[in-house]
Amino acid sequence: MENLHIHLPGFTYYELHNPAALAELTSLFYAEVEKKNPTLHAQFFSYKTSKGNGFSELQISTLLVEMAPYLSAFIATLFGVESEWKALQIIADKERILFHCKKEFFTRRVLKKFPQADAEQLNLAALTEQVAAIKKIFTGLPEHDEELALSAMITELLPHDKFIKEGLPPESLAYVRALKKKLPQETTLEHFH
Repeated sequence: MENLHIHLPGFTYYELHNPAALAELTSLFYAEVEKKNPTLHAQFFSYKTSKGNGFSELQISTLLVEMAPYLSAFIATLFGVESEWKALQIIADKERILFHCKKEFFTRRVLKKFPQADAEQLNLAALTEQVAAIKKIFTGLPEHDEELALSAMITELLPHDKFIKEGLPPESLAYVRALKKKLPQETTLEHFH
């Protein structure tokens, strides 16, 4: 068991057997859910404190299913396997990711911005080089499925796109800054605006 490491500051593998440490990890998990989805956190806290009283079986089931991705992400972080977890998520969600990318990005953005005549004038080699540079900063992308890798990358970026005109909120701004730091200095993004 010496090879297992906990990737949260202040915790070791052996503390997973310590009730007080587990309670602290549980608190960290709940705080993470509250930060990312305050409404879900409030609903779950109500369920937890009432021990399910007043909740139908369907409500309980729905609530637990909605909490599952947050728990999965927390456990991946806990054991330092975020990249591997992300790769598995992408493969499991392949059809949804491809459909979402085609609908939200290609149909609603690309086809509107670049009519066929304009698209034919784009420098495909330069665009391919720019996309390759950007892909390098993303972890967990499938290596043997180019379409899925590109769609997963675009799907990850799309939630931040809506803030370009109105200004980025702190979480999106931090996300974009972290990505920008990973880009090679010589990368130009002339077509990505």
